Amino acid sequence: MTHIPTLSRMKPIEAPRIRLDQFEGPPDDKADEPQWFGQLPVIDSSKLQKGDILLKKDFGLHSFSAKAQQKFTVHRNGCSDFTGHAALNAASGQAHALEASGSANALRRCPNEEFISTNWLVYRCRRADVANKATETALEWASSTSPIVYAKTSCAATGGGNGYGLLANQRRKKYINGEKPEKLMCSEFVISVYHSYGDRSDSPWIDLTQMSSPKALEYWLNRSTLGTQRFSFTG
Repeated sequence: MTHIPTLSRMKPIEAPRIRLDQFEGPPDDKADEPQWFGQLPVIDSSKLQKGDILLKKDFGLHSFSAKAQQKFTVHRNGCSDFTGHAALNAASGQAHALEASGSANALRRCPNEEFISTNWLVYRCRRADVANKATETALEWASSTSPIVYAKTSCAATGGGNGYGLLANQRRKKYINGEKPEKLMCSEFVISVYHSYGDRSDSPWIDLTQMSSPKALEYWLNRSTLGTQRFSFTG
């Protein structure tokens, strides 16, 4: 008699891993995204590099920015509501994530226990000199005696309201001129430190100036011509 295994004994069929050259960003239907995330190639923290952009996938939509994006912006191919936070890795060979943190209301290093319990996507700058300059700026700002605080008011208006645009443009003028802003959102921090390379006003390395949010940054990295030329998905 042929033995029919019970469900508890059946080995689950694992979906094949998505290769790096197959990566196109999250699926159209966000209901499919958690499974898609589980199929992505995994990168160990020992493989992280200076300047790596880290995007947090918040599948429970717990973070303030994830909730705000869900309310104000649309889900589209290349980005999703689940992308609720952005950070910058500031060391090679280890996790050293610098972030403009809403919970801490400050620019800080993400605590290790929080980092390892988070779902991250990693994007790597294709030029080490640019990544190193962005990291240098990030570390300088993080160690400043006049700390940067989190721009929560702007985060609440990431749908592109007038208040958001006015405040964000004021901050942008500062970092374009090489000055350290007093307040920043998480994705804005990542974008602004990459402005420290080259001509800040005419050709910013991350050409995302009209609207800043983790979701908008994800779309730029996955779908814009400059984004795919200057950064690569790593895992």
